[in-house]
Amino acid sequence: MTLDAGALGRDTLRHTAFGGDAESFFRKAIEQAAVGNFDEAIDTLHEVTKAKPDYLQAWNAKAMLYRIVGNKKMAELCTETVRSIVSTKRP
Repeated sequence: MTLDAGALGRDTLRHTAFGGDAESFFRKAIEQAAVGNFDEAIDTLHEVTKAKPDYLQAWNAKAMLYRIVGNKKMAELCTETVRSIVSTKRP
């Protein structure tokens, strides 16, 4: 039997009431990206933004990673989400 650590992390994230945990999963994604695991990092960030849709740093990181892997369309969608979040937070 093999353990899929990525799936385990995503399952844990789905069942976690966010608070400080969003930052932990964000850091995990950054660590994944730092060692070249871009797809895993994108998956982790996807779970973060699904659970906490206004997490600006996670959306920014997703946009950057999508650019790195050559998915310009998804990068632009993430960038648009960043713009939307910023515009709704302005006084």
